[in-house]
Amino acid sequence: MTLSEKEFKKNLIEAMKNHIDLELSDGIASKFYLYKNFLVEENEKYNLTRITDDIEVIYKHFVDSVYILKFDFIKNNLQNKKIIDIGTGAGFPGMPLAIVLNDSKFTLVDSLSKRTKFLNQLVQILDLKNVEVIHSRTEDLGQNKNYREKFDFVVSRAVANFSVLSEWTLPFLKNDGEGIYYKLADCDEELRAATNAFKTLGECEIKKYDYENLLMENDALHTIVIAKKKKTIDKKYPRKAGTIEKNPL
Repeated sequence: MTLSEKEFKKNLIEAMKNHIDLELSDGIASKFYLYKNFLVEENEKYNLTRITDDIEVIYKHFVDSVYILKFDFIKNNLQNKKIIDIGTGAGFPGMPLAIVLNDSKFTLVDSLSKRTKFLNQLVQILDLKNVEVIHSRTEDLGQNKNYREKFDFVVSRAVANFSVLSEWTLPFLKNDGEGIYYKLADCDEELRAATNAFKTLGECEIKKYDYENLLMENDALHTIVIAKKKKTIDKKYPRKAGTIEKNPL
């Protein structure tokens, strides 16, 4: 389904209000409309997403990306912070969060140049001053002194299992920083398998929050997992590219 600009913005504003109690201005809604248009247009060249229906983009990309703001303790803590999105793909969840939280600084990281090219163009189109896009493998960037342990939060959406994802993401956090991970509800076994990884990588405290409402009919229930890093990580982590997936902690 393709909506007019007026219809798209109306549906988006209502969805954000009804599901997250988040009030969007017309100007912010316009940025999301431009985002959607550019995503669908460039998807033909870059194969960025399988979701191109306007209503599905609203719910499964935009609302889902900012759904963490439904939780006041997260929403309040994300103000005026440095946030990094690892494995951002077409910009989810980092770009929608950056549009809404324009007083926080976002770094979006992906290892594929076609995605970062798309994102850099999108930053220009949306005139976002709070977004930096980096083309890099996370294992390399995590050892870079300009990015290692420099962030208050790391976010990641549907990138890898926790045994791998923890090593990719946690080295970017300051002590007492938090990793916020978007997962399907059935991630308990995955969390148990990553117990040693979270312990080794910063003695992390883990909390899990299930979404209370389905965003669309027949959609899967989702979960937010938060890992709070309590101590400095050994400098040998993250290990070299390929090692983490083959031999997770």
